[in-house]
Amino acid sequence: MFTQKINRVLAVILLAALFGIGIATLVTKGTGLAYAFFVTYTQYTDENASGIERVIDSVKARITALNSALNINLVGRDWFQKWNARWQLLLGKEVLNFGGTTMVRLKTGQLYDLAGDSDVQDDVQRMGRVKAMLDERGISMVFVYAHGSLYEDGLLPDGISDSNLKVADAIVNGMREEGIDTLDSREILKGENLSSIIFGTDQHWTPLAAFRVFGAVLKELNRTTELSLDESLGDPENYSIELLEKAHLGDVGARVGAGFIRLDDFPLITPKFDTKIHQKISSSHGAFVERDGSFEEAVLNMDVLDAGRGKGNIYDTYGYHTEVVYYDNENAKPGRILIIKDSFGTPVASFMSLAAQHICALDLRKGRGTIEEYVDSFKPDAVVIVHCQEMFRGRNYVFVD
Repeated sequence: MFTQKINRVLAVILLAALFGIGIATLVTKGTGLAYAFFVTYTQYTDENASGIERVIDSVKARITALNSALNINLVGRDWFQKWNARWQLLLGKEVLNFGGTTMVRLKTGQLYDLAGDSDVQDDVQRMGRVKAMLDERGISMVFVYAHGSLYEDGLLPDGISDSNLKVADAIVNGMREEGIDTLDSREILKGENLSSIIFGTDQHWTPLAAFRVFGAVLKELNRTTELSLDESLGDPENYSIELLEKAHLGDVGARVGAGFIRLDDFPLITPKFDTKIHQKISSSHGAFVERDGSFEEAVLNMDVLDAGRGKGNIYDTYGYHTEVVYYDNENAKPGRILIIKDSFGTPVASFMSLAAQHICALDLRKGRGTIEEYVDSFKPDAVVIVHCQEMFRGRNYVFVD
C-alpha cells in the first residue's frame, strides 16, 4: 500500500512537471511554435502532391515543423541536456547521447554532432533552378560549400563513423554537375590546423577560416565576372589579428557547460586601413536598424563581444543572422553582390562589405521572401551562396519556390 502511494505521488509530480513545462513553453515560445505551424511547415511539404494527398502532406508537414520547433524551444531543455552531458562525461564516455542527437569528442578535442545519411539530390536540383533563373538575367553565381568539423581523416573516436563526408561529396559533385561554379571549403582550407578552422565548442568556422574563404571568393568573382575587386583585401597582412584567449563558448559546448570544457580562443580580425561603411539591418519588428562608421563600428557587434567574452557565445560579433543586411561602402570597388547565406556565411558577408560598394546579405530561413524577389529588387552583378551541409539535410531553406 505504501509503495502504491509513493508511485501515485511521483506520477502526480511528473504530470505536474510536464504540464508546467508545457504551459511555460506555450507562454514564452508560443510565437515561434505558431510560426512553425503556419509558415515554416512549407519547407517539409511535397511540391508534387495534389488533391487529398496534398491535404495529408500538409498535416504531416505541420506536425513535423511543430515537433522540430518544440525540440528547440522546450523550456528546461538546455538545463536537462547540460546535466545529462556532464553525467556522461563523468562516466568517461566519448559518445554523448542527447535524445535524437549523438555528440562525440573528436581526437583533436572538438565536440561534434554525428551526421546521419541524407539524400540531397532534390536540394541540389533546386539550386540548379536558381542558377537557371540567374542565367536568364545574365547574373553570375558562385556557390561556396561550408564544411563542418571533419577536415582530416581519423578524427572520430575508434569504431565511430557517420555520413558527413559522403553527403559533402554529394553536394559538391552535384553542384558541379549542375554547371554551378562551386568552391569547396575543404579545398580552400586544406592543410590548415583544425583548431584554426573550427571552434572546439562550436561547429562554425572561426573568423580566420571565414576570412580565408572571403579571400577565395574575391578571386573567384574576379575570375568569373567583370567585377574588379581588390584581392589584397584577402591578405591577412592588411589586418590586425588579436587572439582573445578563452573567450568563446559555442552552442555545442554550452550543452556541457564552461566548467567542463575549455572555452575557445577567438581571433578578432580588424582592418589596418581606414574604413567607412553604412549598415542597414532588418529587425524582428519589420523596421531597419542603421549604423555608420568604421568596420568595427558599423559591421562588427562589439557589444556582443563585450557582454559574452569569457562567458558565452560571441560568434555574432561578426554579424547577426537576420533576414537581410545591406552594406554600403563608397570607398570600395564598384559592384553589387547578393550573398545568400546561413550562419557560416554571416562573417563572410561581413568581410565582403570591405570589397564592394553595395552588398545585400540574405538569410531566407528568417523570412518569407525568395531569391528571385531579392534579385529583381537589388539587381546584383553577382550572387554568392554560402551554405553548410545542414541547409541541405534539414530542408530549412526556401529557394525560388
